[in-house]
Amino acid sequence: MQKVRDQGSGATVRRLLSPGIDAALEQFASPEVLASGRVNLIAMDAVAERFGDRWPMRRDQVHEHVQALLDQKIGARGYHLRISETDILVCQPELGRLAGQAFCLRLLRDILHHFLGSAEPADLAVHEVVQVSPMGVEARPVDPRAAEASDDEMGRSAAADVAAANSDLGPVAVWTPFVASNGCQVEVTCTLDPVIELKGRTTIGLRLRRSVADAMTGREFSATELARLSRSDRLRIDLGAITLGLGELRRSQPEAPPLALIVPVSFSSLSNLDDRARIVTAFQEARTYARQGLICELRDIDGVPATTLQTAATMIAPSSLFVIGHLEEFTRIEARVLKDAGLRGISTEWSSHLDPATFLAWAKQTVSAGKHAARSVLIYRLRLPQHAAVAAAVGATHAHVIG
Repeated sequence: MQKVRDQGSGATVRRLLSPGIDAALEQFASPEVLASGRVNLIAMDAVAERFGDRWPMRRDQVHEHVQALLDQKIGARGYHLRISETDILVCQPELGRLAGQAFCLRLLRDILHHFLGSAEPADLAVHEVVQVSPMGVEARPVDPRAAEASDDEMGRSAAADVAAANSDLGPVAVWTPFVASNGCQVEVTCTLDPVIELKGRTTIGLRLRRSVADAMTGREFSATELARLSRSDRLRIDLGAITLGLGELRRSQPEAPPLALIVPVSFSSLSNLDDRARIVTAFQEARTYARQGLICELRDIDGVPATTLQTAATMIAPSSLFVIGHLEEFTRIEARVLKDAGLRGISTEWSSHLDPATFLAWAKQTVSAGKHAARSVLIYRLRLPQHAAVAAAVGATHAHVIG
């Protein structure tokens, strides 16, 4: 990556882009936002230079830490994008020019202290972006003293931090759409689907059904594409789905809270200590919306060893009634792998591309395989009540019916 160095305090610098992120830059290129000084560039050159030959080995670790830090600290309307190995764009629409600069300086100090143990003044490379184009980003260095001495602007920054902390999910406040680490603009939506217990035909609660799509095209991501997203991206999807689901529950104002909420969580969000703490915080609030508690539905578990899944289920067990696993589709081989994972149930969806005439055969195979892994088998998005009757006849325990 080539960079044009500063040519004095008033000069601009041009930072070149990593390939393939042109489309993601559009949200930073608004003339109004640029003119108001709300887009800043954080340059982590000092970290890369200090690591020297170790940088290629430490690079991914740095990127994951910085992504998680930004996800946690940035305001509800803010967004960010890493445009190269060491450069990150940050936009805080709710902050003024100096408050945004001060925010980025604090972030860079945190990053430098974490990886280098100190934050030297010469390493505080924050720039105000003046132009964004497919050729690169042009920016000018900010004056740290002016940014941090502005009482008025810093007061607005503090107010924004308080607003984020007081949001529905406190420190796990997230927003959608957001720019993923691969440059895609990701939009999360969530609907509430009633789930019935087939034997007694009673509603046991609501499932938070999340949908993750490319915000530019509206195309929903496949399970494989979701698995390729970074761990921090999947965490943002999990927290976003919970935030939106609880928001929808508040707006719908049911006469009585549901017995239980089935909450989807990526396996990776429970396998990392910091991520798991944020999920537990979200669960603590979500539990207030259900009379009996939460059912944690583990996603993205294909290929995960049973012992590893059992560890994840044990970690979240104190925050939930029990844990189930979700698979797009599964066979007896997969079921045998999951048999010793400690899951109370297995869930799946009836794929919309399947011919209704094949439902009976599909249901028999699915339920039979699922029973080898857990006591309960849940089938979502059935088209007709008759399908629920068929599912019950072949041994399914719970279902969600669209029609």
